[in-house]
Amino acid sequence: MEKVKEETSELEAEIKKGGDGRLEEEIGDLLFVVSSLARKLDINPEQALNKTLDKFARRFNYIEDKVRESGKSFGDFTLDELETWWQEAKGRL
Repeated sequence: MEKVKEETSELEAEIKKGGDGRLEEEIGDLLFVVSSLARKLDINPEQALNKTLDKFARRFNYIEDKVRESGKSFGDFTLDELETWWQEAKGRL
């Protein structure tokens, strides 16, 4: 966990500097460390990511369904309104 915190701090510092092209490298470092942590915990990092992507897709589809049911478009809703549906989806899916 210390290495994850270290890499997160380095990424935050790079973001604050305005990202002089090292953002991609810092993101890569963080992903690598998180993947290593997952393996250390006997978790397949690719499988864990795929499960999260599936969960995200289900929740986003819920929001798309709500927008479609309303007869409006995404642009007709505020971020707060969309966030309300996101929180609903989290509670249901």
